Amino acid sequence: MDVMRWATGGDFLRRAEAFLMTHEVVNCVPLGIANQLRLYPKHFKRPPYLATIEHDREVLAAAVMTPPNHLLLSFTESQAALNLLAADVANFDPATAGVSGAAPYIQWFAEQWQSLTGVTFQRIMPERLYQLTQVKQPAGIPGAARRASGSDRELLIEWMTAFDLEAFGTLSANVGERVDTYFEMSTRGIFLWEDGAPVSLAAFGCFTPHGARIGPVYTPPDKRGHGYASAVTAQLSQHLLDSGRDFCCLFTDLANPTSNHIYQTIGYVPVGDVEYRFTSSSA
Repeated sequence: MDVMRWATGGDFLRRAEAFLMTHEVVNCVPLGIANQLRLYPKHFKRPPYLATIEHDREVLAAAVMTPPNHLLLSFTESQAALNLLAADVANFDPATAGVSGAAPYIQWFAEQWQSLTGVTFQRIMPERLYQLTQVKQPAGIPGAARRASGSDRELLIEWMTAFDLEAFGTLSANVGERVDTYFEMSTRGIFLWEDGAPVSLAAFGCFTPHGARIGPVYTPPDKRGHGYASAVTAQLSQHLLDSGRDFCCLFTDLANPTSNHIYQTIGYVPVGDVEYRFTSSSA
């Protein structure tokens, strides 16, 4: 069994895409990030980590990381492959802040990471993955959707900042630069729902060969309870399907019953509790 590292998103996808496509929805994030690395390498300031674990030329696992973001694991059935991967990631960046992936292999990796580095892990947010192939449009919600433009930049920075603080309790670095990517990358974008003024947003990114991931979705607290998030997510989902995507997917916080309910009402079907995020902290 060998670790194979790849220098570019294109190189990685040429080797790993067929393997990742066997579970396209579950692997939507590593597939999408690798595609962005292929199309827009200059948007990533630090060298990425792109690796496959192989045995006799068969890919058993794959991983993508764009430091300082968390490592993204593919679906895998091989705990031995993850053990080897953990050792290689520790050599690449022993200060890796966390890892995202599906149960149970995310647990396997985290336990091996702790064994190798002595650094403990903590589950931050259990999430549920949903998939949609047909939209059920909500009725009776005032307003309409439009694509966000550069003139919305300051509002988007404000709302993205508020989303980070509410969802994760921390503020991501360079929110303005992150917002700019939604205008600079063809694989990303933001829709706004307007009811006299903007009241909700839904973003998309991480194109896979057949799908796209939606998120984040955010409505300011004083605008909630009117169906705006359902409406903008439904409109964005329909736009993506109409543009040639076979499916849309999104993640929800299992601790938030409202979001888990509203997405199901517009056609999202749970795939499973497939993502757990771990943050490393000193033992």
